[in-house]
Amino acid sequence: MEKNGINILLIEDNPGDARLVSEMLKECSTLHFELAYAGRFNEALKTLKEEKFDVVLLDLNLPDSQGLGGVERITAQEPDVPVIIFTSLDDETLGIQAVRKHAGDYLVKGQINSNILVRSIRYAIERKQAEKTLRESETRVRALNEQILNMLMVVSHDLRSPLVSIEATLKLLMRGVYGPMETSVKNTVIDLHGRIQRLHGIAEDCLGKVSGVSCEVDFTMKMLDLREDIIDPVLQEISGEMEKQNIVIDNRLGSIPGRRIPIKADEVWLKIVFRNLFSNAIKYGGKGCEIAFGFEDCGFYYKLNVYNSGAPVPEESREKLFTKFHRTGEETSLTSKGMGLGLYLTKEIIQQHGGEIWYEPKGWGSNFVLTLPRD
Repeated sequence: MEKNGINILLIEDNPGDARLVSEMLKECSTLHFELAYAGRFNEALKTLKEEKFDVVLLDLNLPDSQGLGGVERITAQEPDVPVIIFTSLDDETLGIQAVRKHAGDYLVKGQINSNILVRSIRYAIERKQAEKTLRESETRVRALNEQILNMLMVVSHDLRSPLVSIEATLKLLMRGVYGPMETSVKNTVIDLHGRIQRLHGIAEDCLGKVSGVSCEVDFTMKMLDLREDIIDPVLQEISGEMEKQNIVIDNRLGSIPGRRIPIKADEVWLKIVFRNLFSNAIKYGGKGCEIAFGFEDCGFYYKLNVYNSGAPVPEESREKLFTKFHRTGEETSLTSKGMGLGLYLTKEIIQQHGGEIWYEPKGWGSNFVLTLPRD
């Protein structure tokens, strides 16, 4: 069938109803319609494969198809072709069900005229075209997002190696391995070391968030010292922000002991966990708050916590704390706009390590408690 106007496939076994549709379409002076017929449903499916149509008019009472199942079969085969129900069944409930199955409209024979039929056809085609455009747009956006995420992941990953090397070199300079330094030079090196540490943390945090969005979390487990390899570096990263906000560390909930605490974990990901917990403590604790972190050896596992003396999380928000893209509280000047992945990603990492994490309100304060298995 050559397309000279709007191509319609009418699936109707009653010749009288077919003639009625043809006459109503001829009454339209502004549009031209090309009408094809099929008296059987399976015949119509074959015709739809062989020819291009803009819309289908479907009777619900056919010799080889009864009810709304035909809508689903046509939509599955030809998702871009709208299906309008054309039936003698005046049933509002059935009409609602038809729309839920993505029918373009529900027309009752004997209750429509030429204007109603033409308007229904035009609107059904326009809606389907809009849906197709939206799907194509969403596909392009997803592809673009994937490219951006991949780029961020590569950049974050590639940044880590040189930052680690620079940080190690600055440590050697600070220890005097390359000879003594003047006080002003040493202070500059110490400042650079702090900046590199923070940049390193940002790169790791970005890598973690991108991985959380793309669901590509890769763990490399090795023996670590929880204090030396995880806690201390993270606290050193955020020490400048804590000092700036006049935040102090309180050991009332039990500090982490200075001795070695062996644990088998992924260094990068576990640092992301504590970086997020401490950053949240600063963010939601507020200027002048107190932060506490604790440790308890429970035999088969370690129990740790990070507490801040800020306002507790509202009760209605607590059950959503660890869900993806959830953010609690209003943004302040301390808060960088993020993706709302922090606690969701934190929980994923802890569970991948064989532990658990939960929230405990503490009168005036918030306490996040987590467990990690001992090696």
